Amino acid sequence: MGRTEGALSKMLERSMNNQCRFMTLEECLRNEVVIDKLDDERREKSFKNTKWHKDMRRSYQKRLDAFLEELLKNGVPMELLSVGTQISKDSKEHDEKFFSNVAELEEKEVFFEDQSDSTRDYMVKFTSKALELSRMESSEVEKKMMEENLMKRLEGK
Repeated sequence: MGRTEGALSKMLERSMNNQCRFMTLEECLRNEVVIDKLDDERREKSFKNTKWHKDMRRSYQKRLDAFLEELLKNGVPMELLSVGTQISKDSKEHDEKFFSNVAELEEKEVFFEDQSDSTRDYMVKFTSKALELSRMESSEVEKKMMEENLMKRLEGK
């Protein structure tokens, strides 16, 4: 016949299981920190790429405007010049809308990233502290139960 598990064994098992759960949560949060750093690098590259694109579009637009001005000076037919001018105007309007939207999205992305970082950092610290407190409390309970169990055994003899 096997030995039945007592309250002390059950308490110890519960304590160890809780510690494992906290440790798993803590490790997941630490992995999230690494993932977030990689995402920050990705975001930085994306922002730089957008800025590069914006700078290049401005450069092309300046060159196009200078070219259209030169055509006007050299007596190019007005119909042809107006088509080029309209394309230039449409391009400028598109760029203004596009880069305005991109700036708004980047601003929101940075805001939400800061919120996410703050929350994750809090959870990492909270989980670590909760794990340590759980260990200390479990040790106290286990010690008390062992003392009581020992006292019962000694009284029983």
